[in-house]
Amino acid sequence: MCCDRPPTRLFLLSLAAYASLLSSCAAHAPDNDFEDVKLSKLAFGSCSKPFWPQPLWGAIREQAPQVWLWTGDAVYLGGDQPDDLKTAYRSQLEREDYRQFLSTGVIVEGVYDDHDYGKNDAGKFLRDREGSQQAFLDFIGVDRHSARRRRQGLYSSHNFGNSTDVVKVILLDTRYHRDSHFIPSIGSFKIPFSALVAAFTRWLCGTLGLGLDHGGDILGEEQWLWLEDELKNSRAAVHILVSSIQVLTSNNLVESWKHFPRSKRKLLELILRYRPSNLVILSGDVHFAELSGRPAVEVTSSGMTHTCATVWWGRACGPIVGAYQEHRERPGDWYTGYNFGTVEIDWGGRGKGIKPVVSASIRN
Repeated sequence: MCCDRPPTRLFLLSLAAYASLLSSCAAHAPDNDFEDVKLSKLAFGSCSKPFWPQPLWGAIREQAPQVWLWTGDAVYLGGDQPDDLKTAYRSQLEREDYRQFLSTGVIVEGVYDDHDYGKNDAGKFLRDREGSQQAFLDFIGVDRHSARRRRQGLYSSHNFGNSTDVVKVILLDTRYHRDSHFIPSIGSFKIPFSALVAAFTRWLCGTLGLGLDHGGDILGEEQWLWLEDELKNSRAAVHILVSSIQVLTSNNLVESWKHFPRSKRKLLELILRYRPSNLVILSGDVHFAELSGRPAVEVTSSGMTHTCATVWWGRACGPIVGAYQEHRERPGDWYTGYNFGTVEIDWGGRGKGIKPVVSASIRN
């Protein structure tokens, strides 16, 4: 009888290995695979209040993007009640200018940032983060049975095109699993000037070197493993990595990966290890636009209905933004007017060894 046991054990091990293989393959599969969409232009934007004038939709429509990416703060809440988020999304969807844009057949994807997550500067301690995730997925029309509904966080990946002409869009969730800052932000508190106080504490940490080895995480273990799989196994010709907060900025005042140094190092190490082809990082959040080029290419578009130049302290906006240059290739690569961004891909007459030409722009 002893001779019957090893085959049974081997069979069980084989089943376990097969299940593991299936799980691994599933992890690498994109959430959407638009094989029939050869992507040549996408547009993106952030920081849009649904109750305010939205002057950019006509210009965005003229660009005729195949894909629109919300890179954070697609809406702002009118209050702090549980239904306020759904009300804000419904108001955006009912706007005639946005409905006309959607009628073009554009594919809409994206991620939330803090305001459409639920509270200014919020992270993993938000009370109803699961509800915020589901509300955003409802807003962009994700199927009720999608695996994204069961995921802890909004992170996802999407492939466009087939064969060698594939663009991979990787969307990171920088809120659902994010720890507190070295000095926890009071930005979500309902007290006067709380956002300015939060910005000051970030500036203080950056200027004095506090928290240089802060161990706070941004993505969480599961999302880190998923991201590494996405980069390691990708054969795409172009990669678009979306982070709602800035990755490369040297500006101490704004929320960014800079305030989570271990996470930032980990992200840049992954990028350097796997060297995704034609990588462009997209971000939002900061209420101005800029191009960053050190050590990668990052395009920030923020300010569809309001910018740092349109608030009461707006005259100080330009000097503050211009004071931080370390992350820019050129000192003047920033803009404080209303803006959105585009990424264009020229596939040309691609032959063996010929790479696509990728260009990014800030527009108004």
